[in-house]
Amino acid sequence: MRPAAPGAASGGRAGRGRTRSPLSELADELRDERGRLDRLASDDGQDESTAVRAVFSWSYRSLAQPVSRLFRLLGLHPGPDFGVPVAAALADVDLPQAKRLLQTLAGSHLIQASAPGRYRFHDVLRLYATELAETEDPIEVRLEAARRMLVFYLHSARTADRLLLPLFTAPIAELPEPPVTAPPFHSRDEALTWCETEAANLSAAVRHAAQLGEHALAAQFPRALWSYYDLRKPWTDWIATYEIGMASARLTGDDVNRSWIVRSLGVAHYDLQHYEQAAALFSESLAVRRRIGDIASTPGSLDMLGSTYRKQGRCDAALDCHREALAIRLERGDKRGIAVTLNRLGSTYRDLGRFEESLDHLTRSLALRREIGDLHGQGFALHSIGATYEQLGRLDDATQAYEQSLVVRREIGDRRGEAEILHCLGKIMLRTGRTGRTREAWTDALAILDDLGAPQAADVSRQLQALGHTDSSPGAEEA
Repeated sequence: MRPAAPGAASGGRAGRGRTRSPLSELADELRDERGRLDRLASDDGQDESTAVRAVFSWSYRSLAQPVSRLFRLLGLHPGPDFGVPVAAALADVDLPQAKRLLQTLAGSHLIQASAPGRYRFHDVLRLYATELAETEDPIEVRLEAARRMLVFYLHSARTADRLLLPLFTAPIAELPEPPVTAPPFHSRDEALTWCETEAANLSAAVRHAAQLGEHALAAQFPRALWSYYDLRKPWTDWIATYEIGMASARLTGDDVNRSWIVRSLGVAHYDLQHYEQAAALFSESLAVRRRIGDIASTPGSLDMLGSTYRKQGRCDAALDCHREALAIRLERGDKRGIAVTLNRLGSTYRDLGRFEESLDHLTRSLALRREIGDLHGQGFALHSIGATYEQLGRLDDATQAYEQSLVVRREIGDRRGEAEILHCLGKIMLRTGRTGRTREAWTDALAILDDLGAPQAADVSRQLQALGHTDSSPGAEEA
């Protein structure tokens, strides 16, 4: 009699005398990674053909060689699920063959479909596949398969990155050719969707690369993931990935890339309002860049250090940083960089109450960003212009600038930027008596900030609660 398929184990026996239990429950019980499969053998000394391991073995041994080989190699995949392209990379086959092999494995209940074109293991089957790879495939074969997988993810992330923020520049190293073609993204939306689908796998990939000693690859993942992380703000993954990449860049002696990673790691801490830690990282990045003579990159560190000083109330120190950055950018004719620094100077002048200088710098920044087609930068510039108009009491002008910024930020998928603008619009509506519209805007902002785990969520939540106390009477809303 044919044993029950592993995917149907919830209704079968693992051995005589053992209580029926779904594999999902067994997986919860078996916490020791290396001993979990041994634990699945029958406890009462009965023939091992009744053990779950034997069921797996029967299904596995019935597979044709290309299918069983892919099953083993999939055990090397570090993430929670996988698509056809990465399976093709692991097995070094073309996409149609990978699709057929995966469908065969799913038909044998050794993997299960999780979405169209995507599959996952049951936890215990993943361990079984990994064990088979370790016992049946030489280490050289396993390492080469893992490397193909990592190179595929790295190339694909880099392809997506170029679409998400096409004008952003940073150190890019030459990579080995990918074993299969990176996904042919046709739009920013496609690239963003791929990044979100593969987010857990990408985080796992950089960690796996470092664990395997593939530090040259691990050090390149931060650059490839920058645009996605900057737009969507998954700070936990961002910080973990960049810390791994920073350590790998240090091990490979890649100071140019390390200084960029350190600076970009500082941005995550800046976003989270960890200003002391951010300032330390920006200072470290600046010191490395000056030591190695990377003058072209120093403005990036100077600008972020200046913005951090501004948040700490040190506006004079901030101006010094931004003026030094602007001088370098002007000398090099870096239009995007000039626009960035003009924006930061404009925001600093606003904090100093120098509103004419603020608007002058910000409108020049916006004009440059429109000239070069920098949508991401336009969102920032319009936000900053709106903030200056708001400080001046020019609420109609502020609203117009904020609304234009909101359109851009939604277009490019900048979720935190969208939340910030909704919060700003809510404040203006409150000042003009439209408390119902304020509540709507702040509720939408809070939903995004909560989802991101942003520290600003607490402030918006408190403001919403206060709004509820001050606007409890019917008819308070103004159309």
